[in-house]
Amino acid sequence: MKRHLLPLYILLSAVLWAAAGVSAAADPTPLKGGDEEIRYYDVSSLKLHNIRRELTRKGPRGYWAYAQWWVSWTAQCEVTLTLTIDMPRHTRLDDMPADLRREWLRMTDALLKHERMHLDHGRQAAAAVAADKCQTPYEIIDHWAAEDVELDRRTNHGRADGVYLR
Repeated sequence: MKRHLLPLYILLSAVLWAAAGVSAAADPTPLKGGDEEIRYYDVSSLKLHNIRRELTRKGPRGYWAYAQWWVSWTAQCEVTLTLTIDMPRHTRLDDMPADLRREWLRMTDALLKHERMHLDHGRQAAAAVAADKCQTPYEIIDHWAAEDVELDRRTNHGRADGVYLR
């Protein structure tokens, strides 16, 4: 679960400032990239309290999952979008008690849906940068990064949408 966006903002800023010589092109090319990559980390505990502890200890940046999006562009306004989600994967589902397995599957489904909402912000940011012909990309990205923060505030980092284990 994502609790703050400062690391993403810093990373986005570094990527964006590296895109030198941004200028308006007559017609921006279609977006490049935009396919999400899901990377997994393994969880193997079979008791609820140990699973929670393992998620916090092994999860990306101390969260249970983490979505990241990067928008970059060239001087000709060729916009590229990179999307990643780091998610937990339980390696011993067959060994779990049935009720805990159902709870795990319910939670990871809600978690993936929540993280994909963050990626949707990246998609909207990239589309807006291209539509704007790269005239105000930093303002656009700042807007969608703020939407990520607001999403986590509004949903309590996905808890309101089912991202919890009981």
